[in-house]
Amino acid sequence: MNLKKIATLLETPGVIGTLSTADGDGLPNCAVFGSVRLIDEQIIVGMGNNRTLSNLYQNPHATLLLMIPGTSLLNFQGMRLYLKMNGCEESGELFEKIKAEVTREAGRGAAKMIGTVISFDILDGRSLIDLSRPTH
Repeated sequence: MNLKKIATLLETPGVIGTLSTADGDGLPNCAVFGSVRLIDEQIIVGMGNNRTLSNLYQNPHATLLLMIPGTSLLNFQGMRLYLKMNGCEESGELFEKIKAEVTREAGRGAAKMIGTVISFDILDGRSLIDLSRPTH
């Protein structure tokens, strides 16, 4: 796993991050998040009380798509990260750190929406655009 590449993507202005989850019945959800961080080899996401959070309590697996649009699809940059939730916090040092960073970057209104900070293990990662042919 190229943690440096992930960190660089997350620090790039204009990067779009979408987190895809599924509930206990497999019904999918995808949402845009601007509060994604890489801390100590884990993906950290601040979020409100929303469908994504509800899904993660039912099914801890998620996919994070990090994308920087290009002039055409083949010029897009980014990664797909396959994740598993390993913790959530509604208070504490990490929670306060994420809220402070979001306040600084996006304002108090955005920070007020964060009620939980989720941490994920990175299980796998792939390029955003995979031009290889299927092997099956």
